[in-house]
Amino acid sequence: MLDEGTKTRSSIQIAEEKERLGASIGASASMDRTSVGLGALTPNIVPSLDLLADIIRNSTFAPQEVERVRGSSLRASPRK
Repeated sequence: MLDEGTKTRSSIQIAEEKERLGASIGASASMDRTSVGLGALTPNIVPSLDLLADIIRNSTFAPQEVERVRGSSLRASPRK
């Protein structure tokens, strides 16, 4: 959810910038821990870190994005 939009970038803009930079940003969470990782090319480390900082500090969690990700997660979950 972190990379689904910030105050200044849409989820599409974030995806395009990650692709342009050759960066990979991943996040995971559990009940008591959240971790965020960055993989970046050395020549692009500064703009990649700027993008990561924007994602961490300014995520908006827009209701339509939350619902879209929620729907995808529910469809992907195995039913018991």
